[in-house]
Amino acid sequence: MSIEKNEIKVDGFGMVPCQSDNSNNYEIIKRYTLTNKTKSYVRLITWGAGVQSISVPNAKGILGDVVLGFNDIQGYLSNRFIGRTFGYETRRVFNDIISVNKRKLLSSTDDNSQEIFNDKSFDNVNWNSHILDNQVVMSHLSDNENKGKTLTQIKYSWTDENELHVNIRATSTRSSSVDVTNCYLLNLAGHGTGCEELKKHVITLNANECKRMDDKINFKDKNILKYVHRKNMFDLENIILLNKKRLYMIPDGGYNHFFTDNEFLNNNYYRFNARILHPPTGRFVEVYSNQPGFHFYTGHDLPNFQKINNQQRKMYGKDGILYDRYGGFMVSPSCYHQVLDYNNNFLNTLNPGSVYHHNMTLKFGVKTYK
Repeated sequence: MSIEKNEIKVDGFGMVPCQSDNSNNYEIIKRYTLTNKTKSYVRLITWGAGVQSISVPNAKGILGDVVLGFNDIQGYLSNRFIGRTFGYETRRVFNDIISVNKRKLLSSTDDNSQEIFNDKSFDNVNWNSHILDNQVVMSHLSDNENKGKTLTQIKYSWTDENELHVNIRATSTRSSSVDVTNCYLLNLAGHGTGCEELKKHVITLNANECKRMDDKINFKDKNILKYVHRKNMFDLENIILLNKKRLYMIPDGGYNHFFTDNEFLNNNYYRFNARILHPPTGRFVEVYSNQPGFHFYTGHDLPNFQKINNQQRKMYGKDGILYDRYGGFMVSPSCYHQVLDYNNNFLNTLNPGSVYHHNMTLKFGVKTYK
């Protein structure tokens, strides 16, 4: 891994009202551009500790931005779930009372009010940031009435081999369920190429079990640690084309599932999660992490502009491009999704005095064809 010749530039990305006081002052959203010796670059923003852009070459050496996002801060304020960092219970949590060390936490009001990422203390804030050697370090102290104070630090580095390394650490003053991860949509053909190019991607996932992200868990189920596995739709250990037929055979029209490997030992070791290839451009990305699983999503909740109505708002991304359904995919490493022990405590509970650590790498490359 080489980052010695990398260049880091910082500029302003917009302004938001100060969140630390009731004054009329504003604070600046910073953007960091990390460029390596091949001129490939990553752009980070301090709003939500997010990734705004990743520009990598195709088989012809032409750089292309492969991350869905927006040109200014207003785009991120209007579209919450694009390119952010999320924490605590980072997936849908249903009704019932969850206890963390005998402390009761109400997850949701009823079955019909499912909320994704229902805590805004990570993604809807401006993180502190600075440059440390060839890394960008972002940190944030969140204060939650039920969960206590959680200090989170994220280090980003971009290598000459086009590898984005993300190192996350967190500590808490109270026992809390913590699962911090990056969530951004990729399209290896280019961020604005849409569903037609997404369906040309070829995927390989290192997993042998999976579960829908919105499945309800029966807390009294003795097999609570077991996941659903359907070979026809979810056997992705082999190379699979992400075509229209496969997407439409999935309930709800696309993947929104947590995949895991039941041979996972512990989080002291990196493991291969997924490899996604776009044959027409030759671009591929491999995802590695020290987590037991990952969320794989194919963007079917993005607005479908062919069936747009008054209730659906069009989403215009970078360069004014209209983002459509199936416009991108996401591989987001995380802890076991919504799995609780027999005392209804989350398995990813962070206790005072302990340190949460999550390491992940996105390795971009080019496959050439003779």
